[in-house]
Amino acid sequence: MKKFCLVAIALLASGNSLAGTQTWNFTNGGSLTSGFGNTLSLTSGTGGDQITLDVSAWASTDESCNDNGNYDNSLPDPDPCIKNAELKRWSSGLGIVNRDEFYNKKTGAPQHAIDNIKNGGGANDFDYEMVLLTFSEEVNLTGFNIGWSLCGSSSSNCNILQYSDNVNAKDADVSVLGHNGSKQDFFNTDTKWSDITNQGWQHISNYSSLAENESVSVSSPLYSTHWLVGAYNNIFGGNMSLDNDAFKLAGLTTATREPSNPGTVSAPATFGIFGALAFGLIYRRRK
Repeated sequence: MKKFCLVAIALLASGNSLAGTQTWNFTNGGSLTSGFGNTLSLTSGTGGDQITLDVSAWASTDESCNDNGNYDNSLPDPDPCIKNAELKRWSSGLGIVNRDEFYNKKTGAPQHAIDNIKNGGGANDFDYEMVLLTFSEEVNLTGFNIGWSLCGSSSSNCNILQYSDNVNAKDADVSVLGHNGSKQDFFNTDTKWSDITNQGWQHISNYSSLAENESVSVSSPLYSTHWLVGAYNNIFGGNMSLDNDAFKLAGLTTATREPSNPGTVSAPATFGIFGALAFGLIYRRRK
């Protein structure tokens, strides 16, 4: 009985002081819709610890910054405004087919990855793609992992790979942002990537020269319900190459915030512990 009580007291003292962690696998599972503006919905945990995640795809493909944007890549327009795209899932992770890629029939590799590659247009016609991660509660993005990448597992491949725009391919460079403002509808009809840091988005970091199947740790104190992960964009700073990054996002790791008073437990947990103690006392008396 003494040992039983000590265990119960230890459980009561520890409470739920440890933050929960989640691992998100994008190569299978969940529910994926189709078409522009589609989402992948996933769930982690059970009961009161359950967290949901919706993933959507976005790219700077709107040339006229309204709902009737021109997707003709024969024009030398740099596509400044953000428009929803189609999220794609492959065995090696998530990719994106944006509207320029769709209308110009460039939906194979590497354009169907998350990329910033030209789509056959003018000299400045780069479409920067990102996935928007929407969680049901605030999480800290602790890491992500790359599946397929443009250079494969060997960086030497970058020197020989070339695609239809006849520009040497580069390795996977990634930009990560988190939202530190109030929840809102993101990316309206005239939003540019250059606007979003004034709309509550915080640039966390750029990650360069990532190889195929590489896992990356993210270090940030931010907890947020909204995160962006995508192909490197020089608007957010850094000294990496401007273009020709492509990768598939295989997964994420996240953590929920630690409780403000880690020495306490919820009422159901408290009743459960004291119920176990009472049962132990009754059992001992009968014995």
